[in-house]
Amino acid sequence: RQTFRAGGAAVALLSCASVGSLLMSGHHDERALQASAQRYQSFLLADELRQSSDDLTRLARTFVVSDGEPKWEQQYLEILDIRNGKRPRPQAYERIYWDFRAAGADSPRPGSEAVPLLDLMKRAGFSAEELAKLDEAKANSDALVKTETLAMNLAKGLSEDGSPGDPAQL
Repeated sequence: RQTFRAGGAAVALLSCASVGSLLMSGHHDERALQASAQRYQSFLLADELRQSSDDLTRLARTFVVSDGEPKWEQQYLEILDIRNGKRPRPQAYERIYWDFRAAGADSPRPGSEAVPLLDLMKRAGFSAEELAKLDEAKANSDALVKTETLAMNLAKGLSEDGSPGDPAQL
């Protein structure tokens, strides 16, 4: 009988330990899933900065080679407004979006919140060091925007600052 009791107690103890282990394992799995989701969201936000810079350059080039087709400049300005939080960010913006717009389609998905991209990165928990690098990357992209704007102004026959220019000096 004592052996049976000791064995039963051991089995009960082992069962409690197993259940506790499973519960703790589930808790760790949930934390791992949350960390993975946060990492993925962070990747999407960082990639949006890169993608917006690529899209801006593509649209500026397209505007210039299309002899100033206004829709390309309009899309260029839309990207800047979304990135800078002046226009609502389309839902699932990381998915195909500008391809639809380039084809003349309206926004394929409704807009959500209008918030600057760097603010979204802060909300996502980027470290101060990461934010500093991303801010530097955005500043580099914004410097390129100035060059692209200059090129688009010249393609429209305007002076560097966007005012009407003397065609003989352009």
